[in-house]
Amino acid sequence: MKFMRDPCQIWPNVKAQKMRSLASSLARAGQPRYMSPMRVRFGASDINRNRSLNMHINPRLITPALSLLYRAWIRSIRYFDGEAPSVLREAADSGRPVLLAIWHSELFALTGYGLRNFDGRLATVVSDSRDGEIIAQVLERIGYGTARGSSTRGGLRALMALKKLMELGRIGVITVDGPRGPRHQVKDGAAYLARRSGALLIPVRSRLERLHVFSRSWDRFELPYPFSRCHVLFGEPLVFEAGKPTPELLATDSARLQAALDAALPEK
Repeated sequence: MKFMRDPCQIWPNVKAQKMRSLASSLARAGQPRYMSPMRVRFGASDINRNRSLNMHINPRLITPALSLLYRAWIRSIRYFDGEAPSVLREAADSGRPVLLAIWHSELFALTGYGLRNFDGRLATVVSDSRDGEIIAQVLERIGYGTARGSSTRGGLRALMALKKLMELGRIGVITVDGPRGPRHQVKDGAAYLARRSGALLIPVRSRLERLHVFSRSWDRFELPYPFSRCHVLFGEPLVFEAGKPTPELLATDSARLQAALDAALPEK
């Protein structure tokens, strides 16, 4: 007669396997971008994830803990931004759509800055992958609106999903060099969305005093140490005429945004 193995002998192996899967997921997610209805599912992404992970963990089981961890981490960060938040709120309260442009490498700290200063008012695009599901649930738990999609399927539709959330009063956030780079090179998506929505496009940068840089990631992702100082710098707001953009206009607009991001925080 055959007997099953003692569950106590099996559980450590299962637990170790799940922890390895979770660690892999969080490492990729660290590169790190309404109606809940707060989620709109379309076919493009701003924050793309490696789909090779065969995740066996239900995101609903871990996102509450991850959300609490992220909130605690961000609460320890000391942000310095001058009078920028009041200016940004005035622009958003005027009824005009507002779109924030950031670099992919700086999104961890800037996502927390948005949580601290604009809780419940921001929206971004997140991958439609398994890892993206974890990120989306964490973002929604901390007050962000999310438009879901994949960069390989219908990028235009994802931008239009974000546009709809902005029209409902959300402030849009887009990583302009994501999801895979090249690093710190503006793509046309932000300028396209700004023209189609008539949004005020504002470049935002962060400078961390104590951080870990993932030097092997394509964007050199920046993770602030707890209790670090973070300086948030807003560049010159860019205004575009609303309407359907041409390739020539997009090239010019993206060059303007590139210059504004570089001027906000010059490279060392």
